[in-house]
Amino acid sequence: MRRAALAAGAAAVIGGGIAFFVLPTGPEPRQPAVQPSTTAPAPPPTAPVAPRRTSSPWPMYGRDAAHTASAPFPGVHPPYAVRWTVRAGSLIEFPPAISGGVLYLGTNHGRVLAVSAASGRTLWRREFGRCIAASPAIAGGAVFVSVMDPYPCSSGHDPADGFVVALDPATGRERWRAHVGVTESSPLVVGRTLYVGSWDRRLYALDRRTGRVRWSFATGDKIKGSTASDGRTVFVGSYDGRVYALDATSGRLRWSRALDGPIYANPAIVGDRLVVGDLGGTISALDLHDGRLFWSIRTGSYVYSSAAVWHESVYVGSYDGRLYALRASDGRRLWSFDAGSPISGTPTVVGGIVYFARCSACVVGQTRLDPRGAFGLDARTGRLLWRNADGEYTPIVSDGGAAYLVGYSRLYALDPTR
Repeated sequence: MRRAALAAGAAAVIGGGIAFFVLPTGPEPRQPAVQPSTTAPAPPPTAPVAPRRTSSPWPMYGRDAAHTASAPFPGVHPPYAVRWTVRAGSLIEFPPAISGGVLYLGTNHGRVLAVSAASGRTLWRREFGRCIAASPAIAGGAVFVSVMDPYPCSSGHDPADGFVVALDPATGRERWRAHVGVTESSPLVVGRTLYVGSWDRRLYALDRRTGRVRWSFATGDKIKGSTASDGRTVFVGSYDGRVYALDATSGRLRWSRALDGPIYANPAIVGDRLVVGDLGGTISALDLHDGRLFWSIRTGSYVYSSAAVWHESVYVGSYDGRLYALRASDGRRLWSFDAGSPISGTPTVVGGIVYFARCSACVVGQTRLDPRGAFGLDARTGRLLWRNADGEYTPIVSDGGAAYLVGYSRLYALDPTR
């Protein structure tokens, strides 16, 4: 996880002293027991219906090209019962992608797993010996994975020493490998093109069938997050503090806009707006067509979290420990929830419940680890409906029949019990 390696310049944006972040790099901590629910059962925000599964219910980070990170799935709601648990062996920083009844995920020590959604059985695994800090993407009969430098990462290795790899979804066999530099950018696939950012400061557009570079665009600093697209334009943030809008076919710059600090978060599209947070602590909404600022709000600390979008509202976490629910049209705060520790990962909204986790390893200015935990709130009101002792970044994805909880180094299948 590279989000904790924040430069001193970014720390100065907030106005305090230099911030220190500690990431667990030793043996896996003792895992807390997973409880189905620690709150009284509450009715779901929407009436339940029979669970529904689709062939590719969550095929990439953020679920879709707009990075809304939300799904209707009204039959998926607490209380939950644990059906199976998979031990991944090291930190799972980003959630799995789901397609064809299989969950695909990567770990901090470079392991890629294909796990049966029905049984939790590991169908295959690949060992790359390099950090993986991104979700896979599934498209066109392939699984695409962004790979960083050798573990423990960020330790002076050649910044060009990374790649994107295409794997056979049934066997894990490698089909092609594209050397694009160290990358922790979750791949976005639109049609026959795969978009991925790199520490070499470039956004790459690759032919998803061969890995050939169609075009690349240079920014002023590392690209750590993923991209969003409306089909014609690709949007990406850079650590140079700018958002770039590029023609999806040619890579030509349409517009760029400076924000209040380096950008780690992925942009999210809601209507005619692009919502993105920055390490200056600001959440901004920009016009998709020209980058004009519609609104911005300040939080109390860094915003690594990308936005989830649901019913014209956006949900974003901050290192100030709060999850913010904002009206997309004008940025008005609808409610906020104090989690008690920094929120680094992206929330997801499933069946009208917004899920997020507090980060035990993201305590600013301290070396202690706060308790980790995942939360589920009514997306309309912010009322607490569910919580769990495990969960670190983006805790919940779903296939329409079950929820899948991403713990620190474990993956759980959670079945609704009513």
